Amino acid sequence: MKRILGRGAMAALPILILMSACSSEPAGLTNLSDDEQVNLDVARYVADVTGDDILLMTYEADFVMRQDFGRAATEGGETCHRGIGRQFRCKGGVFGGGFGSGSMSFTREVTFYDSEREMDWYDATETISINFYVSLTGERSSEWGSMTVNRERDFTVSGLYEDETSRIWNGWGKSDRNRTRYSDENGDRTYDMSGTTTVTNVVIPVPRSWPEEGGTIERTVTVVIVTAAGDTETKTRDVLIVFNGTQYVPITINDETYILDLATRKIDRGGDA
Repeated sequence: MKRILGRGAMAALPILILMSACSSEPAGLTNLSDDEQVNLDVARYVADVTGDDILLMTYEADFVMRQDFGRAATEGGETCHRGIGRQFRCKGGVFGGGFGSGSMSFTREVTFYDSEREMDWYDATETISINFYVSLTGERSSEWGSMTVNRERDFTVSGLYEDETSRIWNGWGKSDRNRTRYSDENGDRTYDMSGTTTVTNVVIPVPRSWPEEGGTIERTVTVVIVTAAGDTETKTRDVLIVFNGTQYVPITINDETYILDLATRKIDRGGDA
């Protein structure tokens, strides 16, 4: 298999502003073994997925957390209608403000709760929690390559009652056969990446800042390496992300650690960020 390394993923807006950054790989991410190179490309993939998850917990959550959301048939240019019970389903729109490039399809289903009761719409003084079911499909490209996106998320945010100091996120997700292509000075690599996601007590402060210390995202990523001849090899990576209250978050992939810059989605090795 060819050596696997390349450029950092294109940036996204994880917290407050839409920004973009990319650069050459930092020292320490070259001359890697094949397994280390797979880890690095998995880290890039995880960086992109994590950026999207943080967007869901921040900007996309803000979209529906507006007083009386759900009263009107149309909200913010997206046609919303009732699904099962008091659930709202909104289809269309641009996910995350349009970072990278490509064609994306985004469907959001939300249900508001006051204690255990489903509510007719969002009320800032009464809503205690919100369940989000999100489907994101399409294609994304950037300097380092391209990705076919096929993800589902089922997240619940709590801690919304009265004067908020933080919002607490829990839930699960899955990604099905995300065809990922990397192209750089070391050649072309193609993967089919799929996996599962578990979000546990990820706390977003109010006013918004980096996720607080202690929350985790666990992922299992199945990597199918596709050769130019069409042969395949399958590897599995266990991924743990532990938020620490800062912009720079450790990602452990099997026994190797990377640092994710939440502001740029750039990956660095160990404590070098």
